[in-house]
Amino acid sequence: MLSKAVQKYCVDTLCIFAVFLFTTNVLAHGGATIENDRCVFRSQGYSIHFTAYQPSFSRTKELCRVVNSLSETIIVLDFVDEALRKLPVDLILKKQKDDQLYADYMLVDERIYPAGTMQLPMKKIEQGSYRLYVNIQELAHQHEVAENVHQIAGFFEFTVTDGAKEKDQSFLARSTWLFYLLALGIFIYLMALKYRS
Repeated sequence: MLSKAVQKYCVDTLCIFAVFLFTTNVLAHGGATIENDRCVFRSQGYSIHFTAYQPSFSRTKELCRVVNSLSETIIVLDFVDEALRKLPVDLILKKQKDDQLYADYMLVDERIYPAGTMQLPMKKIEQGSYRLYVNIQELAHQHEVAENVHQIAGFFEFTVTDGAKEKDQSFLARSTWLFYLLALGIFIYLMALKYRS
């Protein structure tokens, strides 16, 4: 049986490993500031957060720059600036064509979103590159920013890939975490042997 010191060392090592394993996931989205969050974009001086969900493919996983499947997709926009809850907003989703130009794919009429969240459900989405334009209808005195920034309607770029093709990856690519776990087990075993002698 392992001594208490070795058991404590093993528990401490597992805790440290867990912190390193999950830190990148935390920092990739929730730990980022608004300025550094890759899912936030600006339109006419206002900040907007983009998230895509695919319930049948990745359940509650939040997607941002890459949407991994052609299945049902729900795009959610969260208006970071409180003032946007009182202003009419309309959306234009454009898809890139072969000639590098973007053509209208979906339009959402002007509306006010008092809760600060807007959902755009899509039964199916095609593979390709997209730009989501957010047009804010506002009175000039309601939001004071530099004149040149004030007029810029911002957009968010994202790509849709076919997740079915990604499932065909090799066992090695899909199971990287198993190798990390195996390496951790070997490390703990070797440290336990060291403490025994």
